[in-house]
Amino acid sequence: MKKATLWLLLFLVVGKAIELWSSDQDKTNPRLRQNFNAGWLFQRQSAGAGDLGSFDRTSGQAGQVEARFLGAEAPGYDDSWWQTIQLPHTWNAHDVSDERPGYWRGIGWYRKHFRLE
Repeated sequence: MKKATLWLLLFLVVGKAIELWSSDQDKTNPRLRQNFNAGWLFQRQSAGAGDLGSFDRTSGQAGQVEARFLGAEAPGYDDSWWQTIQLPHTWNAHDVSDERPGYWRGIGWYRKHFRLE
C-alpha cells in the first residue's frame, strides 16, 4: 500500500511540474494560434462548363475571369455581394440533384479579410 501511495505522489508531483513548465513556455512563445475557418466569402462565376468531362481552362468562356471579379485579390475590392460560407465548403454540392447532368465546372472565388500584426 505504501508503494502505491508513493507512486501516486510521485506521479502528481511530476505532473504538476510538467504543467508549470509548459505554462511558462506559453508565456515566452510569441506564436499566436487562431482558428482561421470563420469569416470566409465565396462567389462563383456565372459561366461554367456543366457537361460531363474535364474542365478546360484554356478554351471557352468558363476559363475566363469575368469582369466583375477583376481586382478581387485587392484588399479594397467590394465583396459585399458575396456569399458568407462556413468551412468546410463545396460549391457544387447541389449540382447532382438538378435537371442538368454532371456538375458545374468553372472558376470559384474565395475571400477572407484578416490582418497580420
